[in-house]
Amino acid sequence: MDQKKKSRKWVYGVIAVVVVAAAMLIWNNQRKSAEEKDMLRTYTLEQRDPLMLKGTAEVTEAVSVFIDPSKGEVKDIKVTTGQAVKAGDVLFSYVNEMVDDSIEDAKRQLEKAEDALATAKADLAQGKEDRDEDKTALEEAESNLEKSRSRLRQAQKDLAEAQAKKDLDDMETYDDKIYKENLKVSELTQDVSRLKAKVDSWPAQISGMEKAVTQSETMVEDATVMLERTEGKLSDETLAEIDGIVIVHEENKSNPQGSLVDILAEETEIKATVTEYDYFRLSKDQPVTVHVIPTDETMPGTISDLDLIPKTTQATSLTADTSVNYGLSVLPERNIQPGYSIEIEVSLDEVIIPTSAIVWEDDNAFLWQYADGVISKKAVTVEQQRNYWILVDGVDLGAVIIQNPSEGLTEGQEVKVAIK
Repeated sequence: MDQKKKSRKWVYGVIAVVVVAAAMLIWNNQRKSAEEKDMLRTYTLEQRDPLMLKGTAEVTEAVSVFIDPSKGEVKDIKVTTGQAVKAGDVLFSYVNEMVDDSIEDAKRQLEKAEDALATAKADLAQGKEDRDEDKTALEEAESNLEKSRSRLRQAQKDLAEAQAKKDLDDMETYDDKIYKENLKVSELTQDVSRLKAKVDSWPAQISGMEKAVTQSETMVEDATVMLERTEGKLSDETLAEIDGIVIVHEENKSNPQGSLVDILAEETEIKATVTEYDYFRLSKDQPVTVHVIPTDETMPGTISDLDLIPKTTQATSLTADTSVNYGLSVLPERNIQPGYSIEIEVSLDEVIIPTSAIVWEDDNAFLWQYADGVISKKAVTVEQQRNYWILVDGVDLGAVIIQNPSEGLTEGQEVKVAIK
């Protein structure tokens, strides 16, 4: 019985020791955690990692040329696959024997128009000549009328004098003369009226003739253009619109649904996308670094175009969350084989500052810089971007700052910091 009691006491004693030791260990760990929590932590200011985008090399421009059956059959393809061409070079030509009749019709239309123009011009010339003759005749008739009236007045004056002298012979002579001059004046007055009416009608007639000439000239011009176009269809040529490398599809020589010739510009560009979260970091003409994955080649490039509106909206998971993407183009320093996969590196000139590290005093920002166990207060310029702060000026890259400054820190104070 005594032996059992001793055994129990020994067990209870061991248990008590274990419990006390565990309590001491827990208390010590809590004390250390509290001390570490209260200790100052440091943060090294480093430039942000570059933004990496994926893209594909593509030609800057491509033109597909199709045949036009209305121009006839393709007679001769002037280029071959892989050949470099310049804008304006002949790619292929047509031959269209069916346009022979159309050319003859166009020639006849031109001849008719030319005949009509010649007639209109001759009518105009004759009309002007007749008008001038009528004007001359009117002037002569008006002159003769004035002379006849002058003679009539003189005869009437002479008759009055003969009557005053009671000279019967002279009275008879002048009376007869007055009678004849009256007849002459009446006849000339009618001639003047008739000629004046003709002269007055000529402006409208000449205007009509001039319009006829103008219309005939237009008809000749139209007929000439039609003939030239029709003759051009007899052997029409298709020209290259851009400089580039040619790909010929002989199988489409009679197929208007497929391109006969494709022209690929020799210059290449890189097409890529950027998410809405990084879009604001990019700008047109921004320099980038281009890495060609298949050849492991690296070269500089420049962002040449950046979409203003989203290009795609893709689901990021099985939920309703989506990611909005924007398209961009990059011009590499050298041409790259179309189709190659590309990695685009965009350097981000950004130094992120933990929000907790910034000390605000009257809207002015400060950081506590740590060096050799001593802290110093630095006035800095910061800029907020979305939900974080960017260092603009005030401390150098690589500086060590206090991430969790507490109140009561002073300039030149020696402090202990938590070891990472």
